[in-house]
Amino acid sequence: PHGDSPDLIDSAFTYLWDSTILDWQIVLSIRNTFDAQDRLQENFTAIEYFGDPLLFKEIYSYDANGDNHLIEEFAILGNDVFPSSRTDITYTDHLPIEVTVSLSDGFDFFPSSRVNYAYTLFDAVRLVLSFEWEANDWKMTERIEYKFDSQQRISTKETTIDPTSTAERELVHYGYIQDDNLSIEMFLLWDDDLFDWVLDSKKHYYYNGLVSVPNTPAGPALALEMYPNPTVDAVRLTLENEAIVQVFSHGGQLMQSLLLQPGQMLDVATLPAGIYQVTAQQGADFYSGKIVKQ
Repeated sequence: PHGDSPDLIDSAFTYLWDSTILDWQIVLSIRNTFDAQDRLQENFTAIEYFGDPLLFKEIYSYDANGDNHLIEEFAILGNDVFPSSRTDITYTDHLPIEVTVSLSDGFDFFPSSRVNYAYTLFDAVRLVLSFEWEANDWKMTERIEYKFDSQQRISTKETTIDPTSTAERELVHYGYIQDDNLSIEMFLLWDDDLFDWVLDSKKHYYYNGLVSVPNTPAGPALALEMYPNPTVDAVRLTLENEAIVQVFSHGGQLMQSLLLQPGQMLDVATLPAGIYQVTAQQGADFYSGKIVKQ
C-alpha cells in the first residue's frame, strides 16, 4: 500500500505457478509513484512474455485545477525509451468532457480515438460519443445516451453502434427495488422491419439485506490488476480469458455486472468519482481488486 492509504498502492505483483520447475513465476509487476498530494505521477509495468519482459511507463500530468489532463505512455527496450501513446483530457468543472488518444510511430503522434461526454445538471454522464480517426477525419463509432428517473437513477441506456452507417441499437431498461439497488434489467434490440424495440433478455437481481451478494467461489481471491488506476473512464483488466466482472460501491452495492472479453475495457465513465471493488470470475478462479474513479 501507499503510506496509510487503504486504496492506493505503491507496487503489486502477480505470480503463476510453473508446474515444470514447481515454483511461482512472476508474470506482472506494477510500481507507482505519487506526489505530495497522493496523486499518481508515474506507473511502471513489466509483463513477462515467454521469458522476455515487456516494459511500459506512464507519466501523469495535472493542470492548475488539479485535474489529470495528460497521460503519456512509453515502451522501454533496453536502455531506450520510446513514446507509444498520449491521452489528452479536457475538463469542465473537474468533469472530463473530451478524452483523445494519439499513437506514436516513435517520432510523431497521430490521432487514434476520441470520446466526448455530456452531463446532467447533477453531474451524471448523460451522453457518450466515441470516435475513431479515419481518412483524416473523426468518424463516430458509438453513441450511448442515458436517461434518469426523478431520483437521479439511470432509467434507460441506449447504445447505437456505428451511427453514421447501418446502425445497431440496444436499449436497456433499469428497475429498482429500493434506492439504487437494481431489481431488473431488460435488454431490447431495435428491429428495422418492425420499427420498434424487441425484448431480447432479462436479468433479475436478488439481495441479502439490500446488499448485493456476488456469486464467489470458495477459496482466497487472487489479485486483480487493472490499469490505468486511477482512471477517468475505463480500465483494462489483466485477464487472458472471458470473465464475469462485477463492480461494487464502497458500501457493497452492485453497480455493474457484465461478461468481459479478453482485451475489452471495463467502462466506468458513468460511475461517480470514488473507490470501487472489482471482482472477476474465470472458471474456478476468483479475482478481486480496487479502482479509483476520478
